[in-house]
Amino acid sequence: MIEEKKFLSSIFAGFFFFYLIFCQGVRTGDCLLTYTVCKNLITRGTTTTDWGIPEMTFKGIDGRNYSKFGIGMSLIAIPFYYAGDFFSRFCKGETAKEVMRHWFCSLLSIFSAALTVVVAYLI
Repeated sequence: MIEEKKFLSSIFAGFFFFYLIFCQGVRTGDCLLTYTVCKNLITRGTTTTDWGIPEMTFKGIDGRNYSKFGIGMSLIAIPFYYAGDFFSRFCKGETAKEVMRHWFCSLLSIFSAALTVVVAYLI
């Protein structure tokens, strides 16, 4: 049992770092949108987004923009945001701090992919 846990941990870590090495950073609109909704959930307590991209957002009855992707990924990204917020304390300048929080939120996809490999192995 302990050996299996070590093996599964090794699979997870191996794929996590493999994906991390080849990730290109935050380049997609859906990742940016997930981050802005996550940030607004934490800082403003709202599920709105500051973006108004017609392909990715819609206007609510209150006139504010909401993500077409929903809030699921943004809710799951909250611990990653807080991890980025912790490490952003070591950065100088607000832009660097924002990039750090954003980068940690983007790790959600890598974490999910590595976890999927482990679950697929168990099935």
